Amino acid sequence: MAHEGGYSEKEDDGELPGSNPASLCAILSQPQQQPYKIHKVMSDIKGFLLALLLFQLVEGAVMFTVVMSNERMNLDADVLSDSVLDLIPKQRIAGKISEVLLFSYQLWYILFCALHLRRLVLGRRYLTVQAICFCIRLVCIWSNVLPRSHISMECVAKARDTYEVVQRILVLWGAAGLSIFGGHMCGNYFFSGHALMTTLIYHNLSHYMPARWWLAHKLNALLGLLVPLLILASHNHYTIDIIGSFIVGTWVFKLYTFIAENPEVETPEKWFDVWWLFVVQFMEREHEKVQYKFSGPIELLQFLRAAFQYLTSFNRARSKLGPGGEQSIISP
Repeated sequence: MAHEGGYSEKEDDGELPGSNPASLCAILSQPQQQPYKIHKVMSDIKGFLLALLLFQLVEGAVMFTVVMSNERMNLDADVLSDSVLDLIPKQRIAGKISEVLLFSYQLWYILFCALHLRRLVLGRRYLTVQAICFCIRLVCIWSNVLPRSHISMECVAKARDTYEVVQRILVLWGAAGLSIFGGHMCGNYFFSGHALMTTLIYHNLSHYMPARWWLAHKLNALLGLLVPLLILASHNHYTIDIIGSFIVGTWVFKLYTFIAENPEVETPEKWFDVWWLFVVQFMEREHEKVQYKFSGPIELLQFLRAAFQYLTSFNRARSKLGPGGEQSIISP
């Protein structure tokens, strides 16, 4: 029996239906076996696109702040004392390795979401949580331009005009802040964006992966620890930047997820007086607790086809709505 969210009670916890070649013919011969109501598709797509828009706007503001922090930075200022960095010799290659691992970490999470039945919900929550964290980081960067964490750190020269500032913002935005793709600025220290993204991916995978995927959990913990250590080894951030990223990322993710998955918290404003509470209430009105349900490539293609059909023929779909105002299309 299929639930409204597209889940099936017959699916085992964490299995990939359709990934078994023996079941391929059965899936193709019964494309309507899991009805996915059209209003649900519309809600998921709109929520994801809204979260994506919010994230892009906030990220653009962060990139502007990062570029301006490079302009405001005093290259002659002394390096701040850091008891941890004093014990670790600087390793230039460590910075590139950390970014390669972080990029691979991001690809892993994207693949994980793509194979999850509630892929759009996971994507929406990740983007919204990261947007909230980036808002906090934006304020921190703008209010505190710290000196270089190492005297030999190479910083970009001051921009000559407004056009060059805009160009740097676009380059940094397109590179997602990664130096391996050409995005490198100085002054944006507290707190680390790389360590923040690592923290959020770690918590998302740890929360949404089935417990019996023990090997994946071990790898997740290893990457979640290794990337920040490599950032410290490269001396690209102070120790407090890494600690701040972990605290902020963990706090926002845990609180956001708790409110999103617990409808019994009727008046969260009485318990959690945070400025971003209205974002959770707007984005997570359904208070859905995401289950450990996954799909194979066939179901993913069916979902993409269903979503494409909805986006390209919305008017035709509305004309075919039944008396109850609902239409069934292929489930992910």
